[in-house]
Parts: sequence; C-alpha cells; structure tokens
Amino acid sequence: MIFGNPRNFAIECNVDKFYISRGFFASGSFMYHISGTKFGVAEPEATFLASTYDSVVKRITERGQHFFASHADVSAVHLLQMANRAIYEETGHDELFLGFEKSIFISHVYERSIVMAPDGDAGFDDGSFIVQVDKVDSVCVAGTKSGPNALDIDIASITVGADYFYQTLADWKTAVETQRRVAIDQKTAW
Repeated sequence: MIFGNPRNFAIECNVDKFYISRGFFASGSFMYHISGTKFGVAEPEATFLASTYDSVVKRITERGQHFFASHADVSAVHLLQMANRAIYEETGHDELFLGFEKSIFISHVYERSIVMAPDGDAGFDDGSFIVQVDKVDSVCVAGTKSGPNALDIDIASITVGADYFYQTLADWKTAVETQRRVAIDQKTAW
C-alpha cells in the first residue's frame, strides 16, 4: 500500500502478518518516500511495526511541534546534517550545534521528535536517517542514508503542505488499524 505521492512524500507499507499482541502489532515493511527516494528496508517481514505505528501516532498528535525552537528558520537539510553528525559521528568536546553543546542539541532533537527515522524498528536498518521540520503551513522533510547497509545517495528533501503531510500519516494509520482489526475479528491475526 502506498499513501501519498512517492515523487513528493509518501508512505509505503506492506504488512505480512498482523498480531493480536499490541507489542508486535504487525510485521512487514515500512518505507518513506522523499522526492522519489525510498528510505527503509523493502523486504518481507523486515520489521515489526509497533514502534513505527507508535511513532506515526505521536507525530500526528504533536503536529506543528517538530522544529528547533530557538532556530525555527533552520532548514531541514541543515538540521539533518547537524543531527546526523551530532548523533553518529565522533566530534570535539567543544563543538557546538546551533550554539548548543552536543548532548543538549541531541536531547532537543529527540524531545521535539525531529528525527522520523530510525524509529526503533528494524525497518530502517538500511542506514536511513530522516528529519522533519514543521513550519507554519508546511513540513520540510530531509533524508539520507549512511553506514555499511546504505546506498550511495546524497540528501533527498522536500517541502509539502502540512495538511498533505499529516493526512498521509493519518491515512496510513487508519488503514493499518482497520486491517489489523479485521484480521483480529476474522481470527487470521497471530
């Protein structure tokens, strides 16, 4: 299933199994598309989807709050580069990120749910790293891949309307909840 437009922003999800246990929720694959670039592992049963589901629900609930408060004008691409460096690279103890010490910067990035992926599930074990920055009426999303499982790509980014972005998330959430309920009702869930 694809929700949204893969050339702009979309979610692609293929569910292999639904589970009665909320802790597993479902298994399958979950990918984000940003400007035609796919982020996530596109293999059957690549991951359990519980953390991804929770992340999407939280992201919808916190609409408009995914930005770096003291630097609301920072671009998603710049924030992606800085967050990726702060989180994954060795840096000097005195290096600052948007004027903050590394640990404070990282804390703020996670508290504001700026990082979309990885989200705790194995579905982004392809080295995907994605950030989201909310603006007044739009959402800027930027992604890259790194590490031994990554493809050699640069940064993919796009700005889309906030209504489109959050509706894409909500459409996926509603569809997967409905399908899971049907699987549980029909006793086909594990």
